[in-house]
Amino acid sequence: MSVFKNIWDLVTQRQDTSFMFDADMWEPDLQRAYLKRMAIDTNVNFIARSFTQSEFKVMDGKKSDRNSELYYRLNVRPNANQSSSQFWYDFIYKLIYNNEVLVIQSDTGDLLIADSFVHNQYALYPDTFSGVTIGTYTYDRTFSMNDVLYIKFANSRLEDYVASLFGDYGKLMGRMIEVAMRNRQVRAVVHVGAMAGLSDEEKQKKVQNYLDSVYRAFQDKSVAIVPETNGLEYDEKNPGGETRGTSPLDEVSDIKTQFIDDVALILSIPPALLHGNNAEISQNKQSYIDFCLRPLMYRIRDEMNAKFFSPDEFQNGKHVEIIGLDKQNIVDVATAIDKLRAATVLNGDEARGLLGYDPTGLPEMQEYYVTKNYQSAAPNAKGVDNNMKGGDDNENDERQGNNRE
Repeated sequence: MSVFKNIWDLVTQRQDTSFMFDADMWEPDLQRAYLKRMAIDTNVNFIARSFTQSEFKVMDGKKSDRNSELYYRLNVRPNANQSSSQFWYDFIYKLIYNNEVLVIQSDTGDLLIADSFVHNQYALYPDTFSGVTIGTYTYDRTFSMNDVLYIKFANSRLEDYVASLFGDYGKLMGRMIEVAMRNRQVRAVVHVGAMAGLSDEEKQKKVQNYLDSVYRAFQDKSVAIVPETNGLEYDEKNPGGETRGTSPLDEVSDIKTQFIDDVALILSIPPALLHGNNAEISQNKQSYIDFCLRPLMYRIRDEMNAKFFSPDEFQNGKHVEIIGLDKQNIVDVATAIDKLRAATVLNGDEARGLLGYDPTGLPEMQEYYVTKNYQSAAPNAKGVDNNMKGGDDNENDERQGNNRE
């Protein structure tokens, strides 16, 4: 008989230790599902908050119509239960998270975001939507594609898209947390002596009660005193925990940050913007607007123009424009606008339109001006009189002097 079998028999045959193998001394596995949800919500919320700062301008030709009901629905109160910011936040969140969003118009003119629906696709006829549910109410009727706003996002369903990515990060995150917990774990043993006159069940109950009381004392109290009882002795091996090298908590934080950054790159968000990094913030912001926010705004704008206006109305100048974070700061572009006007590229009202303002309609704002020091580059060209807004000042003065002589 091997020595290992003799040792096992020795352990299991002792009446004062055999019952100990049933004592509850292990914690359940860590739950890490929050990591995926946190990464998705951090990025989707960032886009949704950015989009809620937009203004929807209902244009009639070159002027916006602020008195129309459509302007009120898009910018003030889309429905009886939501403000515009709440509505568009939910709209963007559902669009990105579910890869699609459906908006219907009720009989009272309210714009409502569907919580669930069935998309019936056809090849030669407009698609339809059935089973449209909003809150606890489900419509019995079927909606045509021509009567709703339906937008599909570029990516597949985001939650499914990052599922495989989460598999690796989740395991790594769990291992880092376990290491951090072990390095700061209070480790101790309980020496179990002879307990005369007690059955195995009574011994196990007594030991378990002792373990529970010790655990609660260390968990709930800053100062804990562990009493020694007959047959049970508590011996702590590493008071205060143990740390080695780089803090595992820093490694856990790095894993969370990297996972969020990977999801951000999927959505074309510069990770530096999410973390408030001021380095190259203007470039990162412009990149975010160009490759994430503006394409999303264009997709929504095109869907609105197709559904809110007939082809004849659109050709006559009725359309929706979305002015958001891509709106130019007039202070930043003042010099450039001045140069464009001086070179007759823009008139006053065209410059206002470029900045997102309505044109004035004044006759003088329709004129083009050239600064007076501009002249032709031709070899034999002569300057133009100052009254003609051209020519060099010195050259004109000399010419006028010769005429007087």
